[in-house]
Amino acid sequence: MRFEPCDIVFSFIVLQHNTPPVIYATLAAIFDALRVGGVAVCRYRPMRGYSFSIANLSFGGCQPHRHGDHALPQP
Repeated sequence: MRFEPCDIVFSFIVLQHNTPPVIYATLAAIFDALRVGGVAVCRYRPMRGYSFSIANLSFGGCQPHRHGDHALPQP
């Protein structure tokens, strides 16, 4: 995935509809495309009890948060 160089990115109610590996790859591509001094604004909502396992994808699906969203695990 590759984006054209840009100065600003705004993402709201988009990324959480993908699994964590896709979210990570998308954010990495966004950050690579940002010019020096650029700004990225992405919605993030902490989700208690969320878990993700790549193994679940191999068996026909994964379990999103009860609201239907995914998140990148945060320390």
